[in-house]
Amino acid sequence: MQEMTMPLAIVMPEIGNIPSVIYHDEAIDSLKQFRTFSEASELKDIQAAQYWLALMPDPSGWYDDHSVAKTVVNNMKKTGDATIEEIKTRENVLGLSQSRFVHALGVGGNDNTVQKLCTLVAEDELEKLEKS
Repeated sequence: MQEMTMPLAIVMPEIGNIPSVIYHDEAIDSLKQFRTFSEASELKDIQAAQYWLALMPDPSGWYDDHSVAKTVVNNMKKTGDATIEEIKTRENVLGLSQSRFVHALGVGGNDNTVQKLCTLVAEDELEKLEKS
């Protein structure tokens, strides 16, 4: 199977976790598709689009080499712990209290249990729970 040679762009939205993969024979066609995103409707040229992609969440980017794009996406599959800032951002974006956010993640228990878990995570003391 022959590798495609056209540029490929990945757009990861600010909210959500489903990226858009954009590729066309001509870069101008990719630019037209970028402009369908509300935050990118004013992009003037390909360089502006590449800059915009660089500011978007990973794995967003403009890739001339499909194997590089594939590597970046595969690296995103590796799990890692969310930072406190990432958790707070998601709580704020969703408009949920800490307690409701933790319940939404599937943590059971009463509000006291949930609040205690929130505090432990916020203080980066989750290890204490694992040992008990």
